[in-house]
Amino acid sequence: MKRFLSGILLLVISICSYAASGELGVIKGKVIDSKTKEALQFVNVTVKTKANASLVKGGVTDQSGEFVLGGLKDGTYIVNVSYIGYKAYEKEFTISSKKSVNLNQISLAEDSHVLKEVEVVGQKAQMRFEIDKKVFDVDQNISSAGGSASDVLSNIPSIEVNNDGDVSLRGNSNVTVWINGKASGLSADNRAQILEQMPAENIEKIEVITNPSAKYSPEGTAGIINIILKQDRKAGYFGSAQAGADSKGGYNGSFI
Repeated sequence: MKRFLSGILLLVISICSYAASGELGVIKGKVIDSKTKEALQFVNVTVKTKANASLVKGGVTDQSGEFVLGGLKDGTYIVNVSYIGYKAYEKEFTISSKKSVNLNQISLAEDSHVLKEVEVVGQKAQMRFEIDKKVFDVDQNISSAGGSASDVLSNIPSIEVNNDGDVSLRGNSNVTVWINGKASGLSADNRAQILEQMPAENIEKIEVITNPSAKYSPEGTAGIINIILKQDRKAGYFGSAQAGADSKGGYNGSFI
């Protein structure tokens, strides 16, 4: 008799436990790629209440792309399925008399965006060292716009330009100035005038040779300043003219 009563008691406890556990609902499903139909692992799955969007449950898919979230009380919820690189999936569902909600297969589509054209602009350094000279790129220097060659030279280290336009290198005025690797008629007498007339926007770079080798014939000079002009520079000419006269009717003139 005691065994019979004990059996009935255990049966009642089991039924009550099952009924208690049955009060909570379950949602399940499987997440796959919409194109390849392959299962997606570690996809975030969250369940929130519809009323105030508060988080109730959360988890991730397993190796088979499946998920099971339990412990849901009766009510209306929203399930959110999200994965990096894919469009999020949302669906409203209700837990009531039907305690198990099966979403079956959830297909996630790739979230691809067409980006606008991206322009990458690189700017080279304004100064660089070569074997026997220092090169200063001035074609992108804003300060050279609207100025002259003398203004550009005055902004280069180790080069000084005084108020009269005379150029010196490291304090020595005995310097040779070239244009495109040639003397081009520049001398101590007309150099200041020519540099003042030369537009800075036509200059591409300036080479400073402080220790010229024998191939430059540097005897008696403190160094060489080589002004390299742009290939597509605006057409124009520069030069200098001199004229003189005296009270006795004599005159002279020169043009370079």
